[in-house]
Amino acid sequence: MISTFAPMAAELQSWWWVNGDAALRTADLPVLQPNQLLIDVQCCAIVPIDQRAVHRIHQAGQVPALGYDIAGTVRRGGSAVTRFLEGDEIIAVLPPDTPRGGYGHLAISWEANCVPKPAGLDGVACVAALPGGVLAY
Repeated sequence: MISTFAPMAAELQSWWWVNGDAALRTADLPVLQPNQLLIDVQCCAIVPIDQRAVHRIHQAGQVPALGYDIAGTVRRGGSAVTRFLEGDEIIAVLPPDTPRGGYGHLAISWEANCVPKPAGLDGVACVAALPGGVLAY
């Protein structure tokens, strides 16, 4: 179980792709699902899947959030989270249909999509290695 940091921001801000242009959007902070983490984003990679996902989802008439490969610190977790505690440094791959991407100060990810950040590496090195690591896996 993870306890909650206080005080908690009441909203999320992140970049979205809207009508062919990037736009900053604000959304209310959602209630976490039991297996989700709220993450303070330290860095987010800009990778080719961002461009492909934006094109594919935008063509389907949806407005996609931007940023899928992130490094950050766990702010809090849902009631069923068991592998991480508040303050743990992690790296995560957000799913392409994420309602809130990594191009913002907070992100939400499923616990299964997160791993501990290796000691001795900064977040930038970790997110830079994610696309190759996922491909190799």
